[in-house]
Amino acid sequence: MQYRNLGRSDLEVSVLGFGCGAVGGLMVHGEHEEMIRSVEYALEAGVNYFDTARMYGDGLSEIHTGGILRELGAREALIGTKVRVVSNELGNIEEAVARQIDNSLRRLGSDCVDIVYTHNRIVESHVLDDDSLNLEHLEKVVNAFEAAVKSGKIRYWGFNGLGETDAIKRAVERFKPSGLHTCYNMLNPSSGNPVSESFPYQDYDGLIDFCDDIGIGTVAIRILAAGALTGTTHRHVLAAQNVAPIATGETLK
Repeated sequence: MQYRNLGRSDLEVSVLGFGCGAVGGLMVHGEHEEMIRSVEYALEAGVNYFDTARMYGDGLSEIHTGGILRELGAREALIGTKVRVVSNELGNIEEAVARQIDNSLRRLGSDCVDIVYTHNRIVESHVLDDDSLNLEHLEKVVNAFEAAVKSGKIRYWGFNGLGETDAIKRAVERFKPSGLHTCYNMLNPSSGNPVSESFPYQDYDGLIDFCDDIGIGTVAIRILAAGALTGTTHRHVLAAQNVAPIATGETLK
């Protein structure tokens, strides 16, 4: 296994991570022994980064991920989780983020988590009843993240790189997160490779290199386009059954 430092942080993460989300479903709906076997196999292969979130199974993924890693004695494993600010929390974003971090730590069974990301789209202008965040919102999120770093509850923080490309670039350039979740797959490789003007999906305009140039690490997400690139039309019984590949359009469900 190869390892990379995540941006300017001292987190040395495996180039392959373990996704604990609801799309694959294992760490949400799986049997305990199957979760144990899968995580143990990943650890033996050198995987040291596990990516979870409260939204995955309404907290079940965090509970299972933290519990399985403790059961296996994987003290060196790195965990990333996420907070999602919803529209009715915009009046007190900092309190909402702090509360969500505390709740995630409780579910993970830990006093500190390695990195916490936002789980919202980043946009220029917020629309009422839309759970996206603009730069004004993100400033308050970052204030809460920095307070959590100072109190020892999180080590680093990052953003979810979904939303409007220009807004994402402005956000990472302004706030300098340690990491950015970036959509990258062979259906939409635009975060890492140039695409033509006729490209039919969202152009992420080289986000990976953009972040690298300013010292921000990237974590690729949806690398199998929500299952569209697995080579089968049948979804596993544990997997989410109706997921549109991010940034690749409704026709690719």
